[in-house]
Amino acid sequence: MNGSDHCVLTEGPIDGIKAHLCGGNVATMGKAVSRTQIDIIKNSGVRKVYIALDADATREVTKLVEQFRDLEIFDMRVKEGDLGAMTFEEVQRLFKSCERFNNNKIFL
Repeated sequence: MNGSDHCVLTEGPIDGIKAHLCGGNVATMGKAVSRTQIDIIKNSGVRKVYIALDADATREVTKLVEQFRDLEIFDMRVKEGDLGAMTFEEVQRLFKSCERFNNNKIFL
């Protein structure tokens, strides 16, 4: 994340490695993102956060969208599976094509 204008927030180290071509990778080491991790990201100077947690982390994603509301937030979640099962190039294509979160979006 150092020197990057964005953060790709992933759950685990394999997901983070797969996002290598995107730059700015951060592995949370699980679905739960701590207050300290959020503060580090917010104080790092990034302007964009790409949330790439697994599809089953809806509650955490909702919390993160609220916590990062002052930044641009992008939905980089995979509908089925996770980043670790994808190629480096597939993850990079996802990164380039993901949509910005609508802060008014309701998660189900």
